[in-house]
Amino acid sequence: MKIARKLLPGPLWPILNKKDMNKKLYISIAFFIFLFSSCNVDLEKESFRALVKDPSTSLIIYDINIIDIIHGDVLQNKTIFIKGDSIFDITESYLLEQEIDSAKLIVGTSKYIIPGLWDMHVHTNGKGSFKEMEIPRYIAYGITGIREMLGDVVDLKWRDSINQGSLIGPKMRVGQFTNGFSVYTDSPQDLIITKKDKVETTIDSLYDLGYDFIKVYDNLQEDVYKAILKKAAALDFEVSGHIPLGVKTKDAILLGQKTFEHSLGIELGSTQKEDSLRTIYRNLLSKMDSNTTMEEEIAIFRRSETDALTSVNPEKREALFQTIKKKESWIVPTYIYQYLVSYPTSNSLINSPEMQYLTKNQVNFSDDKEMWNPTGELEATINYRLSYLKEMHDAGVGILAGTDTPFGFFLHHELFLFVENGLTPLQALQTATINPAKYLNMTESLGTVEEGKIADLIILNENPLDDIHNISDINAVLLNGRLFDRDTLDNMLSEVKMAVDELNK
Repeated sequence: MKIARKLLPGPLWPILNKKDMNKKLYISIAFFIFLFSSCNVDLEKESFRALVKDPSTSLIIYDINIIDIIHGDVLQNKTIFIKGDSIFDITESYLLEQEIDSAKLIVGTSKYIIPGLWDMHVHTNGKGSFKEMEIPRYIAYGITGIREMLGDVVDLKWRDSINQGSLIGPKMRVGQFTNGFSVYTDSPQDLIITKKDKVETTIDSLYDLGYDFIKVYDNLQEDVYKAILKKAAALDFEVSGHIPLGVKTKDAILLGQKTFEHSLGIELGSTQKEDSLRTIYRNLLSKMDSNTTMEEEIAIFRRSETDALTSVNPEKREALFQTIKKKESWIVPTYIYQYLVSYPTSNSLINSPEMQYLTKNQVNFSDDKEMWNPTGELEATINYRLSYLKEMHDAGVGILAGTDTPFGFFLHHELFLFVENGLTPLQALQTATINPAKYLNMTESLGTVEEGKIADLIILNENPLDDIHNISDINAVLLNGRLFDRDTLDNMLSEVKMAVDELNK
């Protein structure tokens, strides 16, 4: 009874008696809650009105459905207030009682909003086209962040210009490519290290230049690779990329490599033959010289992609997944490009209308197949990788979506492949939203639609949780709080098309 006296308002207490105490207690508590809730609603309405009137409110996204990217819930009929580059507040959608500048108001009724997408494995296709073609494509397809895997000082300047606000574009992470002796990787920006004693000064210089990470590649010798990992660890400098052909997969994980691109090394690390196979690859690489042809070098890589397929041990593979999970490393599958190298005339992609925004040289996927997969043996590799995607995800391995291209819309198709091969639409979306935020240690500012987060957002016409293909039905994109509505996005793509047509002449 003393507890009840404390819970109930004083005037309500006398109405209770022993006979009907329980009934009236419930009624009274409900009434108390109603009064309290009504008070809260009034306060929320006042806050809503104040934010609508506040001149520092730069955008109001009114009455939209928010996709909770963590749990998969749909938070219906919310209003999002943007101030500057960030989400300031999210409220219920109360009646708008005044005229609002149309440039400030986005009516989101029956639409859905998700975080901006990250493509975690891109290669810019010619530095001159980055501003004119690649940035517009990224923004038009909701790509608000990219991870450049073959970077140079020009990419560092692009990144810094974007960070400083002098260039409008997706957020960037830039890596320096590093390989051993190679006839295939001979571009000016390719960094070749063949001696262990060159590692320390080289890594120091890359760190001082401001690269975000080092990308390691196939032909690095084992001692050079280990020296890179050791030096980078001392600087807290990320190492990601391929697993060198002479290095065991588990060793690379335990040494601290943060991401593993294309799922390379999973098959080799899941067979009892790994030691003998990697010995073969080391010997083949050691025999390369200036007379080695590119085809001969690629043939070594192709062997590493197929040799282990017939001897994979599922229990060893599961143990490998657990090691990756424990070390908090990430897999960047890039299935879409691997799929095209095996199936270059895939109708679902080749016939998509977005292909008009690529040049003829960029869509020569049959030529890519001729170089990498002339006799079709890599079809078994991509088919196998797709087959264990769900198992890898369910084992707790962190997955990051990437495309191996600068095309933008390919990321949508990567997510389509994820869903076609076992992931739910929510799980697929997480690989391009919250997972990149976790990888970047930026969950406080990226990855979800929440108060305090940077306003990198995509407004969709339909629910992507119902059908992952709805991520392509974009109504608007926000980048750092700046609105790109459908008309603006269409105009950007029209300009890309004109540039493509000019190059195709």
